[in-house]
Amino acid sequence: MFQILRLQRLVFDRYRSSARVPLKDTVELNLRVLPDDLDLNFHMNNSRYLKIMDLGRWQFILRVGLLSVCVRRRWRVIAGAIDITYLRSLKLFQHFTLSTRLECWDHKWLIIEQRFTVHGRLHARARVRMLLLDRKGVPVPIPKIFEALQLEPTASPEPSERTKAWLNSLAFRDNL
Repeated sequence: MFQILRLQRLVFDRYRSSARVPLKDTVELNLRVLPDDLDLNFHMNNSRYLKIMDLGRWQFILRVGLLSVCVRRRWRVIAGAIDITYLRSLKLFQHFTLSTRLECWDHKWLIIEQRFTVHGRLHARARVRMLLLDRKGVPVPIPKIFEALQLEPTASPEPSERTKAWLNSLAFRDNL
């Protein structure tokens, strides 16, 4: 129930402040831990982090102008892998910020970094490997995404060493 309200707020906030942000910007979502987010240990449930990360990625997609492109072209956004590390608990009614940014990309995958912070202190960090599929289910090449956003294709920023190691651990999947 609360997740639907969060999604409605996200969409409303986007249309209220219709400023599009550059693809390489960080987008922040300020939230609070609600009773529905808790597990039996009375801190935010690990699966709730993933749901809230979905909201953060949709907010990012909205803010960079990719959602309207996806709707027009009937592209689908797909998460292919997620790596998350939990450092500190988020407790009931605690305010937190979810920051979402595009870290890097290759020929078809976008690597998104997401961070949960409280007053600048890191509580959880995640990487998400996602891609866009066209209406036939074929991955949309990154240059085509840049073109659709009316951006000049540029070289990807260098991923962090941890991200490189994670991507190398996923290499087996690309050969299936």
